[in-house]
Amino acid sequence: MTHDLERSYRIETPLYHADFTSRGARLISVELLRFPSAHGVTGLAHKRLKYKRGDLVPDGDRAVLAGGPLFGLDLGAGDALQSLADVVYAVEESTDAAGATRTLIFTARDSAGMTVRQSYRVRPDDYALDYAVEIRNVPPGCGSPTTRSRCGPGRCSPRATCRPTSARCAPAACWAPASTRTTPRA
Repeated sequence: MTHDLERSYRIETPLYHADFTSRGARLISVELLRFPSAHGVTGLAHKRLKYKRGDLVPDGDRAVLAGGPLFGLDLGAGDALQSLADVVYAVEESTDAAGATRTLIFTARDSAGMTVRQSYRVRPDDYALDYAVEIRNVPPGCGSPTTRSRCGPGRCSPRATCRPTSARCAPAACWAPASTRTTPRA
């Protein structure tokens, strides 16, 4: 198995910055550029925050959703859950005409040829983040994908789980990254 280093990626829009990691293809934080945080630099200095709705909030005063992976994909459910959290994915970036990253595509292949491809696409003038999953060459009896999302510690943590048909999914130890990769921008 090839061991690749984890890399971080950022997509910036006029409304938010989203940070991802190649380890597990996880969304790890979102910084909302037009929403102030009561616990930002100004609030901690016991000063009153004065921002008009829709104004750009200065760095340090912005609301940030972080504290762990905000979204991730695993295989199976319950006792048959196969975590993909430690799989280091190959990453491709797709840019718009101005050179801004608009899509991140994470791809991983296991030793048996199963491929998991996760794509995140932003819409520059919208808070929506499009997410697509493609799984190919799934071994017979392998469970359905399970997504996990988290809106912050102790807040909302909706979980969609699917019932596996068997526990014969490839173990996470056999996962190896895809052979193609692009270098992230600094």
